[in-house]
Amino acid sequence: DMIKLWSATTGKVLKTLTGHAQNVTSVAFSPDGQRIASSSFDSTIKLWDATAEQEVQTLTGHTSTVTGVAFSTDGRRIYSMSSNEKLVRNLDTTAIDENANWTNQTSRRSSTNGRWLVITEGKNILLVDLEFKNTPKEKAYRAAKARFDPWWHREQAKNAVKSKQWFSATFHFSQLIKDNPKPPTYYQKLHLSHEKLVAQFRAEKRDLELHLPEIVKEALELAGAKKKFSKAVRRITPDGARFMNARTWSRVAKPASLKNSPLADFELSQFRDLIQQHPRGIYYNTLGTAEYRMGNYKEAIAAALKSVELTPAEMNLSSPHPGDFAILAMSHFKLDEKKKANEYRDKLNEALKLDAFKDDEECKSFAQEVETLFRAKKPAERTKDAQ
Repeated sequence: DMIKLWSATTGKVLKTLTGHAQNVTSVAFSPDGQRIASSSFDSTIKLWDATAEQEVQTLTGHTSTVTGVAFSTDGRRIYSMSSNEKLVRNLDTTAIDENANWTNQTSRRSSTNGRWLVITEGKNILLVDLEFKNTPKEKAYRAAKARFDPWWHREQAKNAVKSKQWFSATFHFSQLIKDNPKPPTYYQKLHLSHEKLVAQFRAEKRDLELHLPEIVKEALELAGAKKKFSKAVRRITPDGARFMNARTWSRVAKPASLKNSPLADFELSQFRDLIQQHPRGIYYNTLGTAEYRMGNYKEAIAAALKSVELTPAEMNLSSPHPGDFAILAMSHFKLDEKKKANEYRDKLNEALKLDAFKDDEECKSFAQEVETLFRAKKPAERTKDAQ
């Protein structure tokens, strides 16, 4: 049942206007800022002198709660509405204009100088400083928020690759290329992610071109992109190769390790590049295990066979490493090649009897994994049961 006038600068109450018998529902300033109109549950409209801060007139005519009030743009009419009525008054005479056409009006919620905006929130009245955005501090804050953040895009791309969200991955790698087109690794990761995305859309029988953002198209077509991509496989030093091998092995040696630290497709591709530069048996051993963990069973077999060929001589062993036999046995099992799976399982068990391997915990872990897999139903049997 009251209206408060506030200082927009200090936030202090300047004046409290009272007069309505019930709660106020709406308040509006005239375009020249000289008058205030208020509506209420008491079915009346009151006009106030904004300068003198006092009531000028009470307007009646509504038969129920007046829910809204507004001045016309020229300030000569006042529009009011209730749940069942819409009235237009000529403020020169204060009479209801029966012939006037009703047009939707919006209460003036900003000051005449355009700086302050008034909004309501529950029982509160909020003053918004529209000029705040132009202060040096706010401008600096907005500029900082709008600034490109390479770290954020790298993290988003990394997470997208891990979760196989290839559309998102290509977008963020493209953003990184636009910001800094020099690092060749961005091109490699973009192309690998794009290949996965193409395969995904092809499998879903959808047209990727209809959905691909322009920034991705630009990055893919960027002058010299193919050249940069071809150079993306940098020379890996022997120490770098050993480090990459140890890091990859720690993530693929056991199924749980890969679950805790997933291996992205582009990381597997990088390790394949390492093999091309450093074709050692121990690296093929790691690659075979990684391919198996990633579900690439034929590739796992090829890598494990290469390790079987090279590792004994490199490590001065009388037999191939049991881990290779385990990967071969499990990969053939996954491909439903029973004869070869059992053959390599037998070779694994024979190798585990040798002094070099019988107490090796990793070898024991591989043997246990093989036995667990072989005790399960064969792939074909599972399919038959499901049918």
